[in-house]
Amino acid sequence: MFPKYDKTLDIISSTFKKVRIFDEVPIAEWKELADNYIELTIDIEGVLDILYRIQTHHEYTFTHSLHVAILTGLLGKWTGFTGRMLKNFILSGLLHDIGKVFVPREILDMPGSLTTEESDIIQLHSEQGYQLLSTCYDVSQEVKLGVLQHHEREDGSGYPFGLKEKDLNICAKFVAIADIYDAMTSDRTYRKKIPPIIAIKIMLNQMYGKLDSVTCLTLSAKLQKHLIGTNTAGGINYESTRISKQNN
Repeated sequence: MFPKYDKTLDIISSTFKKVRIFDEVPIAEWKELADNYIELTIDIEGVLDILYRIQTHHEYTFTHSLHVAILTGLLGKWTGFTGRMLKNFILSGLLHDIGKVFVPREILDMPGSLTTEESDIIQLHSEQGYQLLSTCYDVSQEVKLGVLQHHEREDGSGYPFGLKEKDLNICAKFVAIADIYDAMTSDRTYRKKIPPIIAIKIMLNQMYGKLDSVTCLTLSAKLQKHLIGTNTAGGINYESTRISKQNN
């Protein structure tokens, strides 16, 4: 277990409740979590394995927000980002589902398939999260766009705007991958969690062209290194690979 893991989830639960009651984001509390806990957590040895094995009775939205923040921070660290930008990644992950405070609990906890109307309600959460943050002037636009765009896809098949690769914010690209990976490797009301290596294989195969390939390969390489003991993809520098892609 991470140090202060349950206490951190209690704080996340409390801040979500404050948003529901007061319709505003206690951003100072979120920033303190990002700076004083999560940024330190990403340096813990074996963090990927710990995330998969952790058992908790907290509401899924709270644990998912924490895990996505940690994973997004890891992706940023592994691809060479530091300082302010790394903090932006972590805060984007922590806040990415803040708009779900407006989604009825019975829809969030639905064990079966959703109706079209219910799906439409859930899909509003990224825009609603962005609107909540729009008056938080000490939150960077990078973070706000990470929240708004985390369900967009590289091929334009995502929501809310159907944006494509060149128009997507980098925080959103990283949060999208962390979001999907954690959802697949977590127990849900309608299915059991999937082993990490299987999850990343599904992401690489079924989400090809939808998620940032460089970042997916980075996650795959780290999973192989830490959970299997191999590192077939080697080290990847996001910025240098991104420049190379643009020149081809």
